[in-house]
Amino acid sequence: LEAGLIGVFCSVMIYDFTQRPFWNGIDTGLKFFGSTAILGLATDLATISLGGFMVETTERTAFFGVTLVRLLAVGTIAKLLVELKILATLRERVPSAQQRSAGLLVGALRPVLLTRIGLSLVGGLLLPALWLHSDPASSFSVILGVAVAVTLTAAELAERYLFFSAVIANRMPGGLTT
Repeated sequence: LEAGLIGVFCSVMIYDFTQRPFWNGIDTGLKFFGSTAILGLATDLATISLGGFMVETTERTAFFGVTLVRLLAVGTIAKLLVELKILATLRERVPSAQQRSAGLLVGALRPVLLTRIGLSLVGGLLLPALWLHSDPASSFSVILGVAVAVTLTAAELAERYLFFSAVIANRMPGGLTT
Protein backbone atom coordinates (compact mmCIF):
# COMPACT_ATOMS: atom_id res chain seq x y z
CA LEU A 1 0.00 0.00 0.00
CA GLU A 2 2.72 2.46 0.99
CA ALA A 3 4.70 1.80 -2.18
CA GLY A 4 1.61 2.46 -4.29
CA LEU A 5 0.86 5.73 -2.52
CA ILE A 6 4.49 6.81 -2.87
CA GLY A 7 4.26 5.99 -6.58
CA VAL A 8 1.16 8.15 -6.96
CA PHE A 9 2.87 10.97 -5.04
CA CYS A 10 5.92 10.75 -7.35
CA SER A 11 3.62 10.96 -10.39
CA VAL A 12 2.00 14.07 -8.95
CA MET A 13 5.40 15.67 -8.37
CA ILE A 14 6.53 14.96 -11.94
CA TYR A 15 3.58 16.92 -13.35
CA ASP A 16 3.90 19.67 -10.75
CA PHE A 17 7.56 20.10 -11.71
CA THR A 18 6.52 21.17 -15.25
CA GLN A 19 5.02 24.32 -13.67
CA ARG A 20 2.03 24.21 -15.98
CA PRO A 21 -0.91 25.80 -14.16
CA PHE A 22 -3.34 23.01 -15.12
CA TRP A 23 -0.93 20.45 -13.62
CA ASN A 24 -0.35 22.24 -10.29
CA GLY A 25 0.51 19.94 -7.41
CA ILE A 26 -2.65 20.39 -5.36
CA ASP A 27 -5.16 19.80 -8.18
CA THR A 28 -3.09 17.01 -9.71
CA GLY A 29 -2.71 15.38 -6.30
CA LEU A 30 -6.44 15.52 -5.67
CA LYS A 31 -7.11 14.04 -9.11
CA PHE A 32 -4.55 11.25 -8.86
CA PHE A 33 -5.24 10.27 -5.26
CA GLY A 34 -8.97 10.64 -5.95
CA SER A 35 -8.68 8.20 -8.85
CA THR A 36 -6.79 5.81 -6.61
CA ALA A 37 -9.46 5.98 -3.91
CA ILE A 38 -12.46 5.75 -6.23
CA LEU A 39 -11.10 2.84 -8.26
CA GLY A 40 -10.03 1.05 -5.07
CA LEU A 41 -13.51 1.44 -3.60
CA ALA A 42 -15.13 0.29 -6.85
CA THR A 43 -12.89 -2.79 -6.95
CA ASP A 44 -13.74 -3.52 -3.32
CA LEU A 45 -17.47 -3.28 -4.08
CA ALA A 46 -17.11 -5.69 -7.01
CA THR A 47 -15.10 -8.07 -4.82
CA ILE A 48 -17.60 -7.93 -1.95
CA SER A 49 -20.44 -8.50 -4.41
CA LEU A 50 -18.75 -11.57 -5.82
CA GLY A 51 -17.94 -12.83 -2.32
CA GLY A 52 -21.53 -12.29 -1.19
CA PHE A 53 -22.75 -14.30 -4.15
CA MET A 54 -20.28 -17.16 -3.79
CA VAL A 55 -20.27 -17.42 0.00
CA GLU A 56 -23.04 -17.02 2.50
CA THR A 57 -23.78 -13.32 2.86
CA THR A 58 -23.43 -11.94 6.35
CA GLU A 59 -24.51 -8.73 7.98
CA ARG A 60 -20.86 -7.75 7.95
CA THR A 61 -20.67 -8.11 4.15
CA ALA A 62 -23.81 -5.99 3.74
CA PHE A 63 -22.41 -3.37 6.15
CA PHE A 64 -19.15 -3.13 4.19
CA GLY A 65 -21.08 -2.84 0.93
CA VAL A 66 -23.21 0.00 2.26
CA THR A 67 -20.10 1.75 3.57
CA LEU A 68 -18.36 1.38 0.21
CA VAL A 69 -21.39 2.77 -1.64
CA ARG A 70 -21.50 5.81 0.65
CA LEU A 71 -17.76 6.44 0.26
CA LEU A 72 -18.06 6.07 -3.52
CA ALA A 73 -20.85 8.64 -3.65
CA VAL A 74 -18.93 11.17 -1.56
CA GLY A 75 -15.69 10.52 -3.45
CA THR A 76 -17.33 10.81 -6.85
CA ILE A 77 -18.99 14.12 -6.06
CA ALA A 78 -15.84 15.52 -4.43
CA LYS A 79 -13.64 14.50 -7.35
CA LEU A 80 -16.00 16.00 -9.91
CA LEU A 81 -16.11 19.26 -7.96
CA VAL A 82 -12.29 19.40 -7.87
CA GLU A 83 -12.10 18.76 -11.61
CA LEU A 84 -14.86 21.19 -12.57
CA LYS A 85 -13.71 24.11 -10.41
CA ILE A 86 -11.47 25.20 -13.28
CA LEU A 87 -14.61 26.20 -15.18
CA ALA A 88 -15.01 29.12 -12.75
CA THR A 89 -11.98 30.72 -14.44
CA LEU A 90 -14.13 31.32 -17.53
CA ARG A 91 -15.70 34.27 -15.65
CA GLU A 92 -12.36 35.94 -14.96
CA ARG A 93 -11.60 39.07 -16.98
CA VAL A 94 -7.84 38.54 -17.10
CA PRO A 95 -6.86 35.77 -19.54
CA SER A 96 -4.78 32.96 -18.04
CA ALA A 97 -3.53 29.50 -18.92
CA GLN A 98 -6.19 28.06 -16.58
CA GLN A 99 -8.87 29.98 -18.46
CA ARG A 100 -7.55 28.65 -21.77
CA SER A 101 -7.66 25.10 -20.38
CA ALA A 102 -11.24 25.68 -19.23
CA GLY A 103 -12.07 26.99 -22.70
CA LEU A 104 -10.77 23.76 -24.21
CA LEU A 105 -12.87 21.72 -21.78
CA VAL A 106 -16.11 23.49 -22.75
CA GLY A 107 -15.10 23.78 -26.39
CA ALA A 108 -13.25 21.11 -28.34
CA LEU A 109 -13.12 18.67 -25.41
CA ARG A 110 -16.75 19.12 -24.39
CA PRO A 111 -17.91 15.66 -25.61
CA VAL A 112 -15.19 13.96 -23.56
CA LEU A 113 -15.97 16.14 -20.53
CA LEU A 114 -19.68 15.30 -20.72
CA THR A 115 -18.86 11.61 -21.16
CA ARG A 116 -16.57 11.77 -18.14
CA ILE A 117 -19.25 13.44 -16.00
CA GLY A 118 -21.95 11.03 -17.17
CA LEU A 119 -19.85 7.93 -16.54
CA SER A 120 -18.91 9.23 -13.08
CA LEU A 121 -22.51 9.89 -12.11
CA VAL A 122 -23.68 6.51 -13.40
CA GLY A 123 -20.77 4.54 -11.92
CA GLY A 124 -20.39 6.50 -8.70
CA LEU A 125 -24.01 7.27 -7.83
CA LEU A 126 -26.68 5.48 -9.91
CA LEU A 127 -25.29 1.93 -10.06
CA PRO A 128 -24.20 1.95 -6.39
CA ALA A 129 -27.71 3.16 -5.41
CA LEU A 130 -29.16 0.21 -7.33
CA TRP A 131 -26.67 -2.07 -5.57
CA LEU A 132 -28.03 -0.86 -2.21
CA HIS A 133 -31.50 -2.03 -3.22
CA SER A 134 -30.40 -5.43 -4.49
CA ASP A 135 -29.95 -8.67 -2.60
CA PRO A 136 -26.21 -8.88 -1.74
CA ALA A 137 -26.32 -12.63 -2.39
CA SER A 138 -27.80 -12.30 -5.90
CA SER A 139 -26.08 -12.48 -9.26
CA PHE A 140 -27.59 -9.04 -9.96
CA SER A 141 -25.49 -7.50 -7.18
CA VAL A 142 -22.39 -9.06 -8.77
CA ILE A 143 -23.31 -7.56 -12.14
CA LEU A 144 -23.88 -4.17 -10.50
CA GLY A 145 -20.61 -4.35 -8.55
CA VAL A 146 -18.63 -5.18 -11.68
CA ALA A 147 -20.52 -2.53 -13.68
CA VAL A 148 -19.56 0.07 -11.06
CA ALA A 149 -15.88 -0.86 -11.40
CA VAL A 150 -15.94 -0.90 -15.21
CA THR A 151 -17.92 2.36 -15.50
CA LEU A 152 -15.70 4.22 -13.06
CA THR A 153 -12.57 2.91 -14.78
CA ALA A 154 -13.90 4.32 -18.07
CA ALA A 155 -14.71 7.61 -16.31
CA GLU A 156 -11.19 7.86 -14.89
CA LEU A 157 -9.66 7.09 -18.30
CA ALA A 158 -11.73 9.94 -19.76
CA GLU A 159 -10.51 12.18 -16.93
CA ARG A 160 -6.92 11.27 -17.67
CA TYR A 161 -7.47 12.02 -21.37
CA LEU A 162 -8.75 15.46 -20.38
CA PHE A 163 -5.79 15.88 -18.02
CA PHE A 164 -3.37 15.53 -20.94
CA SER A 165 -5.48 17.25 -23.60
CA ALA A 166 -6.54 20.42 -21.76
CA VAL A 167 -3.10 21.43 -20.52
CA ILE A 168 -1.67 24.64 -21.95
CA ALA A 169 2.10 24.61 -22.42
CA ASN A 170 4.13 27.45 -20.99
CA ARG A 171 5.74 29.77 -23.48
CA MET A 172 9.45 29.46 -23.98
CA PRO A 173 11.42 32.05 -22.01
CA GLY A 174 12.26 35.05 -24.15
CA GLY A 175 10.11 33.88 -27.05
CA LEU A 176 11.33 33.73 -30.63
CA THR A 177 12.94 36.67 -32.39
CA THR A 178 12.54 37.26 -36.08
